[in-house]
Amino acid sequence: MGNSGSSTPNFIKREESFGSKSPKSKRHGTEIMRSETLFGSTERIPFDTSRYTSSFRKPNRSHSLEQSGNHSPSSSQSSSNNSFINAISERDCLRQSTRPKFQISGDLNPHQVNIVKRTWKQVMKSINEDEMEIAVRLLLRIFQIDPRMKIHFSLSNIPDSDLRHNVIFVRHVKAFEPTLIHVMSHPGHVMSVSKYLQQLGGRHVTYSGVTYRSAYWKIFIQALMDVLGVDQASGDIYDAFMVLGNFCVEQMRIGYKIEYKLQREAERIAIMQHKKREASQENGKFLSVNK
Repeated sequence: MGNSGSSTPNFIKREESFGSKSPKSKRHGTEIMRSETLFGSTERIPFDTSRYTSSFRKPNRSHSLEQSGNHSPSSSQSSSNNSFINAISERDCLRQSTRPKFQISGDLNPHQVNIVKRTWKQVMKSINEDEMEIAVRLLLRIFQIDPRMKIHFSLSNIPDSDLRHNVIFVRHVKAFEPTLIHVMSHPGHVMSVSKYLQQLGGRHVTYSGVTYRSAYWKIFIQALMDVLGVDQASGDIYDAFMVLGNFCVEQMRIGYKIEYKLQREAERIAIMQHKKREASQENGKFLSVNK
């Protein structure tokens, strides 16, 4: 999502609860994709969940750690430096797999794919093919359903009538719009769609106050249905977009969980290195005094 302040993301301070460590179904046993950068990047790194559950026993690198690593250890701190290098080199291991090991379940069948494409074309025609407008309406609808959601996006003090012209709101829209358009334009391309959704989910960690268990995810589905003009009376259309909406939320939450845990691990590594540097400096002062 958009960034209202500095472009350098801070480590997450809130505590998250993701429930049981064991997945409730096999549908979460898919390859996770996370973005190399959290805002505006199209590069995505494959992240295999079969490795993920145990990978945090050793260092992993995240974008936040890389930007916070201007104070690189000196040559005298070889052990700390090796830890930092290992954290960065983990990215290369993540690049080795470009295809999922398990098929993602819950995606649309061919009939539903056609329904989504046809409905999307009708919606876009009604707004003169204005792709940004549909993203604006979706975010506005989320805030209308639950005004408390504005707090999560640093918009609590902005009247609804002024949102369209607010800089922070526009940033959120611009970050969200490419994913929405890609999902609706390629509903049958499950892996491509999941990459975009997981990347967007990861951005929520740094650029919003949304939590993993927030009501925001359910509200997102309702807002999507409302903006597209789909309700239960729509029959097959409603069923198709419910499948798609639930899939979108599932993939965004996967990306959210991965990004959150990567940042927490990056924070742990950064703190560990800082303590080692302080210990080394204190030891150097002690030796200097006793010479």
